[in-house]
Amino acid sequence: MIVLMFLGVLLAFQVVGVVYKSFGTLSGDNTRALPVFMGAWAGGLGIVFICVAVIRGFDMSAVTFVAAVVAGMCFAFAGILYIRMLSIGSFIWSALMMNLSNFIPVVFSLVFLGESITTAQIAGVFVIMSILFVMSIRTKTGDKPFTAQWMILAIFMMLGNGGIMSAQKAQAHFSGGTQTIEFLALMFLFTSFFAFMWLVVSGLFNKTVQTRVPVRPLLKLAVVMATMIGVANIINMTLMRYITAAVQFPISVGGGVVLSAIVGVKLYREKPTWRLYLSILMLVGGVVLLGM
Repeated sequence: MIVLMFLGVLLAFQVVGVVYKSFGTLSGDNTRALPVFMGAWAGGLGIVFICVAVIRGFDMSAVTFVAAVVAGMCFAFAGILYIRMLSIGSFIWSALMMNLSNFIPVVFSLVFLGESITTAQIAGVFVIMSILFVMSIRTKTGDKPFTAQWMILAIFMMLGNGGIMSAQKAQAHFSGGTQTIEFLALMFLFTSFFAFMWLVVSGLFNKTVQTRVPVRPLLKLAVVMATMIGVANIINMTLMRYITAAVQFPISVGGGVVLSAIVGVKLYREKPTWRLYLSILMLVGGVVLLGM
């Protein structure tokens, strides 16, 4: 049963990646469509979780509220940047870069939550960060897996995704692991809010005529996105009752990256290189060390 649940989470997140990639292709150079898409699916999912929280007996502390605001802002920020990364770069490398942010909550816990850090975790952070060096190596043909624009987007996306995980960790730390449904509900609602704020602000500075994006396909992708994110979060919460984070964490990250590589090769005809294989091995090894 646990194996099937893990498989469900991994497959759900792969569908999320494919939906992001599909939307990036569909929207083209329409920069205003990105925050509308993020706001639509996140708002709908937030309303669903709010209803569930109310039925269960809504309970929210100030810590949960603040953490949800921060997580929602980071989610909107990272999600929009991730779509842009997928539209101009590799599916596999984009997924890999997202998972590089796993070291950020470890550093956050050490600095702000007063948690101790082990030698293995220090080694894990070093191994994960070393992937950036591997990515920067020029081969004899002079190729690199990214452009300067893609790398800038990736760095800020990585910080945003790390912010989501750090906010989740802080909420769990100060609330004792309770109010999870309330946190998710508010996080998605604030994701929607900040996505639409992005739309308003970007509209003030970008007056160029935008290409029209078909509404019906956008709504279909938003529904699929909300469903997959919702399912993945529910299964993850269930898994936490049966296994420790030290076990769940490496399997989720490692399995997710490997599946992303398979999807990238089979669906998008991307060609894996020695640099990609090495980076995946380093990421999985680094995450295992972070869980020790």
